[in-house]
Order: sequence, then C-alpha cells, then structure tokens
Amino acid sequence: MTTGENKLKGGVAVVTGAGAGIGSGLARRAAELGMTVIVTDVSSQSAEKVCQEIIEAGGKAEAMTIDVSISSNLDELAEAVYITSTATSVSSSTTQESRRWDSSGKSRLHAGKHHLISICMESFTACVRSCLACSHQEKSAGLRIYPRSGPLFLEMQLKKAPIHVSSVIPGMLKTSIFDASAGKDEPESAAQYRTTMREMMKEHGMDLDAGCRLIMEQIAAGNFWVSTQPQMASEALRSQMKFMEGQRDPEIGEAARYILGV
Repeated sequence: MTTGENKLKGGVAVVTGAGAGIGSGLARRAAELGMTVIVTDVSSQSAEKVCQEIIEAGGKAEAMTIDVSISSNLDELAEAVYITSTATSVSSSTTQESRRWDSSGKSRLHAGKHHLISICMESFTACVRSCLACSHQEKSAGLRIYPRSGPLFLEMQLKKAPIHVSSVIPGMLKTSIFDASAGKDEPESAAQYRTTMREMMKEHGMDLDAGCRLIMEQIAAGNFWVSTQPQMASEALRSQMKFMEGQRDPEIGEAARYILGV
C-alpha cells in the first residue's frame, strides 16, 4: 500500500455502477484500502451482491439502488454521502482519530478530517453532487471515470474546493461486459461484435483486480490522468488527435471493421 493509499484508510468511497465490471472491482479495492464503500447500481440485486462480498471479506459497505438519470435519486445519493462521510473518521499523518462502530456497522463521528472518493461510472452530475456534498471537509477528494473530466477539474480549482479530479482511462480490463448474457434482448447484428470483443478481452485484457489496484494507486497519488495500459491509451489518443488535426470525415478504421465484421 502506497503512502497516498494509506491516507484513504477510514474514508468513504462512493461508486456508481458498482454492481458489475470495473465499478465492482474499484468498490472492492476501495474496501481493501480501508474505506467505507457506498455501492450503488441501478440493479438493487447487483449492488447488494457486491456489498455483501465486501462485508464477507472484512470490509465496510452499504448498498443503494441508484439510477443516475433520475434527479431525485442523485439527491438521495448526495444526502447518503454527506451522512456517511460525516459519520466516518479518517486516519491521517496530522490527526489522530478514534472510531466506534455499532452493531449495524454504522460509524459514529468522534473527530477528524475526511477523505471522500466519488467514482462515477456513468454520470457527470452524479460525481458533481457527491463530491460537492462534502466539499466543506478539509480533506475531501473526488474523482470520476469519465472521458471529459477537464471542465470539472478546472471548476474545482476556480472554486478553490478541496476536491481533486482524475480522468481514468481504464483500458481493456477483463469483465463480463461482453458476455452473451449481458447482451440479452440485443439484435442479432450485435452478436458478432460482442463475440469478437469478448475474445479480444480474453486474449489481451488485464486482470480486473490488478487493473483496479493500478487505478486506485494513481488516484491516491493525485494524478489527473490515470491509465492501466498507457501504451494502449496513447495509441488511441494519437489516433484521435490525427483525426481531429486532419479534419477529415469520420470513417470506420481497419480494427473497427474487423470487430464489426464488415
């Protein structure tokens, strides 16, 4: 565990889309680092499953059913974040805190500064609300997995908010996202794409837990750009930059044609 990761111990991690895939991996890793994890997903069953896995492994977690497209759900999430983060003390190099946990696993605040991490898989708004819910805290911090994190990073700087934003490029991690069961009710035309991506992930993908450890380590270090497979990310970015500089019409590249079977 790095020095940066040590500072997260005792803090709160809010993960949307945590019922499966990368979200679930990050939720489990945050718990391993000693954080209380609010596991949220549109599927209550999936959120409860990951929450229970964390608890059975000795971690602390709560499950919430959240649809980030519904404003009232985000209000509920922000309220839950505020309550949980102000009820959880954090160990740090400058402050010695005490913790007391009741029989239900809820913590009671006795002292301390706090670390909050908001990992939002789908929604810009969810991240903003959960980060700002505790932005009054001296040791609040936030991040989101989203390709356009720059504006939020700058906004937090302008507001002088004690919030750090990271832009995570997760690369190809081995998850169940392309399994046949995940494509239920999809048109047959999507089957070839799903099969090809599943085989590529199996052959070239990184182990999910290993990838999530890299992500959390870089976030804890205060990096803005976070990547599990830097070479893959750089190649993708170079391709995008070349496309924008040339100002050409969009076209389907060779690799994409192979994946799509066209």
